[in-house]
Amino acid sequence: MSDRLWPMHFEIIPTPKPRTPKQNAQEAQTPTEAPATATTTAATTATTTAATTATTTAATTATRTTTKKGKAKGRALPLERWHKRLGHLNYADVKQLATNSSQIKLANNKELFCESCAYGKQHAIPNHEPQTRAEAIFDLIHVDLGGGKNSLPKTNSRMLTFDDDIPPTPKGAKYFMIITDDYSRHRWFFALKRKSDAAKRLEEWVTMIQTQFHKTPKRIRTDCGKEWLNKALSKFATKKGIQWEPTAPYSQNQDGVAERSNRTIVSRGRTMLLTAPGLSKALWEEAIATSIYLTNRSPTKALPKGKTPHEMLYGTVPRYRHIKTFGCAAYALKPHAKEEGKLAPRSEKQWLLGYEATTIFRL
Repeated sequence: MSDRLWPMHFEIIPTPKPRTPKQNAQEAQTPTEAPATATTTAATTATTTAATTATTTAATTATRTTTKKGKAKGRALPLERWHKRLGHLNYADVKQLATNSSQIKLANNKELFCESCAYGKQHAIPNHEPQTRAEAIFDLIHVDLGGGKNSLPKTNSRMLTFDDDIPPTPKGAKYFMIITDDYSRHRWFFALKRKSDAAKRLEEWVTMIQTQFHKTPKRIRTDCGKEWLNKALSKFATKKGIQWEPTAPYSQNQDGVAERSNRTIVSRGRTMLLTAPGLSKALWEEAIATSIYLTNRSPTKALPKGKTPHEMLYGTVPRYRHIKTFGCAAYALKPHAKEEGKLAPRSEKQWLLGYEATTIFRL
């Protein structure tokens, strides 16, 4: 061990002052109150924080919900989508609804082709353009057929219809053909046993016109029935220089003159036959023929004021004194009455069925 002495440093620690009993009592109370205050403060802070968080979360959720609802109500859809939702409503009305209602919003106005509408809603578009009138007689001829089971509507047992319980005419005719001149509106009537007879009767009519009026029809308009579109009639038209004008299927408006002519003629014939007492429905040929005869002598809106088809075709005013009521009683002179005896009746009671000329009647 060395004898050298090492220096030592010592700090002087102050001696604590003695505490009084009062200070000891205060120090004993302070540690007890401090934790309670801290706990209360922490609880209040936690409660406030939780309430604030809950309020913020609720507000955020409400904002999101409101935003979603607003987006759902204000969502714009294409025009085609609303067209389908509204039961394939036409595009113009869908746009009108979008203008009037805030619940329908359109993303675009593109009117796309809808194939379903083409299959389910297609219809023929009527032609409202006035047809060109012929400038002279026999420039344009309208021909149409009638008769059969579907010629006239069934309403009651007395109606003039062509069904199984109504016999054909005494000559066996079940169909009829009406020819109308476009310029004069004069009409000709022919009764037919079969539809296939129409072509032959039309050829005979053309020959009659060439003989009586020295003219050949320039154009003939018919429907697209097989009785018209055949090689024999096509060859006849080519030989005579006649232009054939068949209409499109199910397009009655393309030959409105023939359709209206048939309706006018048949309705008048039906009315006359119904009002004639005791006449059989089998006499429909006589009723329609008489209707044609009287229509040719009646004014029509298609002609100049006061003109009749007879006057437009023949250039003379028709006579009317010989015209009687269809179906009225007529007393015909019996040509061989003397052979039956001096006291035998000289006439026979019959019924008027039509006219052959101004002095010749059909009984």
